[in-house]
Amino acid sequence: PELIENEKSGLLVSPRNPVALADAVQRILCDENLRAEVIPAARQFVENEFDNRKLIGTLANIYRDLARL
Repeated sequence: PELIENEKSGLLVSPRNPVALADAVQRILCDENLRAEVIPAARQFVENEFDNRKLIGTLANIYRDLARL
């Protein structure tokens, strides 16, 4: 749930619920409009949040802060 916004960047299902998982998979495979919304939104989220340059900068700042202690 931290990575996926239900119905916007993916579909969430309850854990240990194979029927709900199967339903979600079937839905994403069969619903062209949902796929057209979810796939680009998910890709955009990943590109924005998981940019290696951004992550490296964040880690560098953490190490700099720790080195000052």
